[in-house]
Amino acid sequence: DAWWQTALNRRSLGDGKNALLALRKTVELAPKFSNGWSRLGSVLADVGATDEAKDAFDKALRFRPENLEALEALSMIYSDEADSDQDEKEISVLARIEEHSYLSSNQNNRLGNLHLSAKNFFEAINYYEAAMEDATHPACFFNIGLVYNHPEVSQDADAVDWWRITKERWPDYEPPDKRLINVVPRLMKLASLD
Repeated sequence: DAWWQTALNRRSLGDGKNALLALRKTVELAPKFSNGWSRLGSVLADVGATDEAKDAFDKALRFRPENLEALEALSMIYSDEADSDQDEKEISVLARIEEHSYLSSNQNNRLGNLHLSAKNFFEAINYYEAAMEDATHPACFFNIGLVYNHPEVSQDADAVDWWRITKERWPDYEPPDKRLINVVPRLMKLASLD
């Protein structure tokens, strides 16, 4: 307990070096202490020791699978790494957060992106729609248009509708403009063939 309290105090004072030392001693003395492992992971992530941080978060989850601090941190690490080999791990971590808590708009949008990348279109749409509930950024609105515009979905009229909705709500957001310029002329041409 003394090492744990020292770690918490040192971290709150911005003393990462000594917090790290105290946390290492904490998990050495209490190797099944999930909160200790997740806090160690957080400090390691702060100092850029990402691989060690992932190991610490994994250990935290081994001892308490619903440890939200570890789950949230792992999802951020996987998202920052943008490694397609890690996508399944990130999906798994975000699904566990959803199971034990609530996904933020950004997390729902991220899950939508991961499912779109994996060509799980229905899941992508569901997560983008969930992201819309408390969205403060247009990404999920724009991204749902990307799903409909995907060649394997090919519902371009729906994509155009979503991009126009995005432009109505966020007039300064430029990505829909580029997509509309590419898709609308083709749709107009197709409509004139009828």
